[in-house]
Amino acid sequence: MDGQYCNGSTATTCADDITSACKCQDVANCATCNDTDGGSSCGACLKNLKLDGGKCEVCKDGFEMLGKLCVALETAVEPEDPKPPVEPEKPNPPINPDPSVKPTDPEATEESKNTRLSSGAIVGIVLGVVAVAAVVGGGLAYYFVKKHKKAAGGSATQVQVE
Repeated sequence: MDGQYCNGSTATTCADDITSACKCQDVANCATCNDTDGGSSCGACLKNLKLDGGKCEVCKDGFEMLGKLCVALETAVEPEDPKPPVEPEKPNPPINPDPSVKPTDPEATEESKNTRLSSGAIVGIVLGVVAVAAVVGGGLAYYFVKKHKKAAGGSATQVQVE
C-alpha cells in the first residue's frame, strides 16, 4: 500500500529512519513519500541515497550503486556511526616449566613461603591420620570380640565341672 513499508510482516507508515523501502507508487528506495504530489515521488531517501527530482536513484558522495544498494567506496570517508576500534587481545606470556627459575618479586617469595606447608607438617598430618585410624580400628575389633564372646556364653577357657 502506498505510504507504507513492511516492518516484519506488518504494514507500517513510512518514517525518515526506516531501513526498508517505502512504497510510493512507481519510485524506489524512498524512506517517505511526498504528500504534495499524492505520494508519486519520494519525500526522503533511504540511507546513503540522494533525493534527486523526487527519485532516490543516486548514491551519496563516497558510495556507489551495487545492485539496488549503495555501498561505501574504499576511499570514502568514515561512516556516520563509526564503532571504536577494538584492540586485539594480548597473548598470555609463555609459561616456563623450568623449576629452577625463581620469582623476581621478593614480596611474592615471602608470601609463598608463608602459605606453603613444610614436608614435616605433611608427614605429621599423615601419621596423625594413620594413628587415629588404628585406634578406631582397634576399638572396633575389641568391641566385636567381646560381643562375640558374650553371645557364645562366656569365655572360651571356661570349663564345666561335674
